[in-house]
Amino acid sequence: MAARSDSAVLNRDILMCCLCLDFYTNAKTLPCLHSYCEECLEKLVEKRGELVCPQCRCPVSCNGSPEESVGKLSSNSLIDGLVQFVKTCDGCVERDSCEGCTTNPTMNRCLDCALNLCTACTGCHSAIKATKGHRVVSMSQFKQTGPEQMRENRPRTCCSVNGHECNLLKYHCTSCDVPICLECTIIGHRVPEHNHCYLEDVAPGIVGKLKEPLKKLQEKEEECKKSAESITCELVAMEKLYQAEVDSVTRHVSEIIAKVKKNGDELLEDLKKAKDQVSKHLECELDRYEITEKNIVSTRSFIDVLTKYGDYGEIVSEYKKAMSNVDKLIGSDTEHSPTDSFVKFLPSSEILETAIGRIDDGNPPGKGTVTKAQDNTHDLIEVKWDSINIVCSYCMGYDGVFRLKLAECY
Repeated sequence: MAARSDSAVLNRDILMCCLCLDFYTNAKTLPCLHSYCEECLEKLVEKRGELVCPQCRCPVSCNGSPEESVGKLSSNSLIDGLVQFVKTCDGCVERDSCEGCTTNPTMNRCLDCALNLCTACTGCHSAIKATKGHRVVSMSQFKQTGPEQMRENRPRTCCSVNGHECNLLKYHCTSCDVPICLECTIIGHRVPEHNHCYLEDVAPGIVGKLKEPLKKLQEKEEECKKSAESITCELVAMEKLYQAEVDSVTRHVSEIIAKVKKNGDELLEDLKKAKDQVSKHLECELDRYEITEKNIVSTRSFIDVLTKYGDYGEIVSEYKKAMSNVDKLIGSDTEHSPTDSFVKFLPSSEILETAIGRIDDGNPPGKGTVTKAQDNTHDLIEVKWDSINIVCSYCMGYDGVFRLKLAECY
């Protein structure tokens, strides 16, 4: 069987909007390089009153109505072109009749106009002066397009300047660092103020620059995965530690339940709060690493698709935005340092009047009054903790660190 078009090997996920779960329609790209359907973004802005990327939560300034705000975003011609290409190759938008005469069966396709034509209309299309040089292939050849022909078999990018929409991007203004058409070289980018060169001369170098950070991005992606796995393991282990500490609290409380039931309930509540606080922090970290991983994956996919299938105009147009996002991702924190400690219940050795222990989260137990004391051998300080009705004596060791020496109830 003949090789299927590149749609068979192209990752379909990059062509699907994560909001409507369908092929992109008029794709719009946010500054974070995530793309969505224009209509999906308009609904999002209308519902929330603001525009925040659903994947990475990056805010995007928007003014005016949802249609105006979304309309100002840059269109993703690469994604739109690939979607149309894949749909045509798969037969999703295949037309039985010619798009010229609308009566005869489709036999050929003009790659530059993206039109399906019959044999007669193909002859007329090739004879007309304006379209004489267009690339025309049979539909069977078009559907068998391989990865190496995909860039050539897509319509070439036209100039976005008002009035130049029919002109192909052929040049690069080195002074402005933008792709331009022939008409732009005469009007808005005239010599000698501006210097020009062919897109095919500058684009390969930009492709090389875009590919350079891919290895580092892959390393950052792996770090995100490892950090996410580490946090997941921490959450499981912490849950076990939490249950063990709950058992310790419960056992201790049961021994003196008649006197300190209320205090025992408070300890359990404090323990859960401490556990929830740590869990929330770890879950936020997990969420952040997963989002960063997704951003790296999507950026890598974006660059990979841009360098493989984008034409030179698209490559030059997206280079700055892509590299800006790459630099931000490479500089992001993707390595997690696991925490080694967890809150512990510190049981009291004696039944106290008010407290049987406390949850040790590494912080002092509230406010207290400090007084200095002196014995024959050590420097001492006494702290009267207001919240737990205990006076603690701390002794300074040879390393200059004060350690608990005695705790008494008052």
